[in-house]
Amino acid sequence: MLHNSYLCMKLKTRDMDALSIRDFRNDLAASFDHAPEDLTITPALQKRIDEAEAACREGLCVSCSTTEELDLFFDSL
Repeated sequence: MLHNSYLCMKLKTRDMDALSIRDFRNDLAASFDHAPEDLTITPALQKRIDEAEAACREGLCVSCSTTEELDLFFDSL
């Protein structure tokens, strides 16, 4: 079992518009204009990112490359 696991929590709910691949490719710049502007990486957040990356390098993480692997992992918890 992992002692220092990192989970993402949904802090804010935002409405999202469905965007087809064709629409995205046709209007790439406008697609990025819809991105939230409050995505600043603070020093505290960068520290946590660095810690999580270090834990992954040390093998203290679980890596799933398919949805089936992810389902098996969650079922094992």
